[in-house]
Amino acid sequence: MRRIRLIVCVAAPILGLVLAGCGKGELSTAKVTGKVTYKNKPVINASVIFQPKGGKSASGTTNDEGVFVLTTTTDGDGAVAGEHTVTIIAINPDGGAGMGIDQNEEIMEKESSGETNIKKSTKIPEKYGSATTSGLKFTVKAGEENSAEFKLKD
Repeated sequence: MRRIRLIVCVAAPILGLVLAGCGKGELSTAKVTGKVTYKNKPVINASVIFQPKGGKSASGTTNDEGVFVLTTTTDGDGAVAGEHTVTIIAINPDGGAGMGIDQNEEIMEKESSGETNIKKSTKIPEKYGSATTSGLKFTVKAGEENSAEFKLKD
């Protein structure tokens, strides 16, 4: 049951990104950069996803300092203005280094093919991987360079 919940928590935001990419036309976005820390340490290679109440989501991946830059349609363009629910996904496969969104998708593919020897744990509490439980919100202001800081706790 826990495994299914983790799959859903990882798959839902990724599916949102895929579906959001199906629209046409230009979006008005504002630059968004930020930093993610957990226990006062940077969270490395985490997928950070901003989902507005209506519209296209934005995402970015943290670097070695926990810093991310959001992209909606073109690299580093930011996010649409307004309030966003934020999810952060950081998975450790086999107890190794954290992985970005592409590797998270690879893990899901392995699981769906029936592979059972996949060891993984989250680098941060699982609640941050779901829009319904993360409790993270951020308002993107149009025409400004926005800076978001997420200090995650247990």
